[in-house]
Amino acid sequence: MRDIKGDSSVRSVPARETSRPGTQVLTPEEKLSGDMLMLTTGFMMCAAALWLAVYWSMGYQYSTAIPLVFQGLSVLTIGLWWKFKRLYGFAVLQLGLILFTPFAMQWSIGNFVNASGVSLWGLMAPVGAVTVLGTPIDVSRITTDTYVVGGLTDHITPWQTCYRTTQMVSGHTQFVLCSSGHIQTVVADPTHRGLGYFVNPEIPPSADDWLKAAERHEGSWWEHWVRWLAERSGEQRAAPQALGSTRFALREPAPGTYIYS
Repeated sequence: MRDIKGDSSVRSVPARETSRPGTQVLTPEEKLSGDMLMLTTGFMMCAAALWLAVYWSMGYQYSTAIPLVFQGLSVLTIGLWWKFKRLYGFAVLQLGLILFTPFAMQWSIGNFVNASGVSLWGLMAPVGAVTVLGTPIDVSRITTDTYVVGGLTDHITPWQTCYRTTQMVSGHTQFVLCSSGHIQTVVADPTHRGLGYFVNPEIPPSADDWLKAAERHEGSWWEHWVRWLAERSGEQRAAPQALGSTRFALREPAPGTYIYS
């Protein structure tokens, strides 16, 4: 404890935690996040060794290069974490290793069947990411209505994957499937000819079952979205004549200076 003298009183406050030069003073939450990531790292290092042992016992002599490189780099990042206590750098480096290594190993093996153990690792790896970088997100706690859109020929975000959102949130969900690909799904100009979209008021667990019972409509899904929003909006009112208010003053023209930082 140390004393801080004011104008007329003396009060005691806890002394700030000291640290070595070059290190950061961590809050209890940051320290817990670092410890959790270090625990996850240790678990993944053991998983890499166990993966090799299991496959070698089955007669598959896979290369040890990738697991050993992963373990070596993990030891290095842990050492840097212990020395400098820089959570962000430790999290970015280590989570990158944890998330990338399973796919590198699967690629080196050559097929999914033989790489099933690595695939399991890949499924477990994001647990560390969710635990460490920020507040855990539970989308099942979303109880408001949601409008989810997918593209039938989208090769970047397959529509079946987008559909899974409907099974995760708790509120009423409207899923709409556009007949086009990744870009045209979003930029669905109503004046564009040939666009269409599928609508089904029911949300079955299977995306394929949803599509079988869906009805196709011609045109842009934007128009359907406008109607969906109108049903959940209040009465229309005149737009303000000027931007900002007494509580929220206008600061600068769009898009703002934050884009340069």
